[in-house]
Amino acid sequence: MTGDPLREHLTTFGLSATEVDVYRAILRTGAATTGELAEAAEVSQGYVYEVVGTLSERGLVAIDESTSPTTIRAREPEEAIAGLGSRLDELQSAIESEYAGGAGR
Repeated sequence: MTGDPLREHLTTFGLSATEVDVYRAILRTGAATTGELAEAAEVSQGYVYEVVGTLSERGLVAIDESTSPTTIRAREPEEAIAGLGSRLDELQSAIESEYAGGAGR
């Protein structure tokens, strides 16, 4: 590992560099608008909307559309990890279904 283990772990789970930057901005603030996240991550606000959708699907953030402007909140660490854990369970099942136990050697 290099000097940024969080970035490496999140990348391992399939997050792009920009997704990591936006997620870290949310983690640091706890909650922010898409405009604030765009500024913090140095990306366009339109792209933040796309990234936040992906982060929400992965269970890392919650989108509060009842506020104006919309607020993005970081999920509690335990909740975020549980979402990633379910992805690991799915990965394990997929690997097990393909695994031949070294057959053919």
